Amino acid sequence: MTRPRCFTLLMLVFPLLWAGSFIAGKWALQDFSPEVTSWLRFVMATVVLFPFAFKKKAAPGAWAPKNLGVVFLLGLTGMFAYHVLFYYSLRFTTAGNSSLIISTDSLITVLLAVVFLKEKLTWRKGLGIALGFAGVIWVVSDGALGQLVTRGPNAGDLLALGAALSWGVYSVLSKPVAHLFPSFDLSWMTYLVGAILLLPWLFSKGAVASLAHASPLAWASVAYMALFATGIGYFLYLKGIHVLGAVATAKFIFLVPVYVLALAWIFLGEPVPPFKIAAACVIIAGLWLAEEPDRP
Repeated sequence: MTRPRCFTLLMLVFPLLWAGSFIAGKWALQDFSPEVTSWLRFVMATVVLFPFAFKKKAAPGAWAPKNLGVVFLLGLTGMFAYHVLFYYSLRFTTAGNSSLIISTDSLITVLLAVVFLKEKLTWRKGLGIALGFAGVIWVVSDGALGQLVTRGPNAGDLLALGAALSWGVYSVLSKPVAHLFPSFDLSWMTYLVGAILLLPWLFSKGAVASLAHASPLAWASVAYMALFATGIGYFLYLKGIHVLGAVATAKFIFLVPVYVLALAWIFLGEPVPPFKIAAACVIIAGLWLAEEPDRP
């Protein structure tokens, strides 16, 4: 029992590392465009993590063209689309709002799995989805639902919802190939696809100049996202799945928006009004219900 308890404490670290990406992203975007920020993150991650990839054999037939086509789609949706939308959302909304909205990606995954994979929609999942998106509407409306109807949603909030949708599509697409490749290798390949797809943006106006004149804080922020959030954070997440199980480890992801609200208050000076704390509790309750397996 000692080892799982130690890992339970260690599992508090990886959501903190992931939460730091929202703060680091805000800082990186002061000098880099969302596309360049994403490209730098993937390039650093693929280079640094390559020595740890492909240590285990893939399943027979894993490298078939149709499976590689799915890997490409995973890089397109989960890396290219998700991260570009994520960074653009940080330009137009707060880190706290972005994290709360993006945290519903697992709810979108459940919903897409019900529609396209014909998974059973239980009362628990249905209630969780309803609660989660009710909390999102609360966040988007800034605690005043009437104003949402008159002024409409913030562009950054919509972009964050687009990022969550992209990750939901990625999660559903990954199911057919997840058992064919070691999870670390599959993620590494999607990082590479993301870097390749983003390469043309280096030729956009001002991209190269931003690399030459970026501040040390911007470079440190990108390095943090690549090495700590992507590298160490994902490593701890995989170790958690190995020791505690996938369901138990997934619960710790619910801490990400909580951490982001605290970090954004400390480092970015973002206010945390009571309605946002309440909305976070509603969203987390929805996530817990949707992720909780049904009891026999």
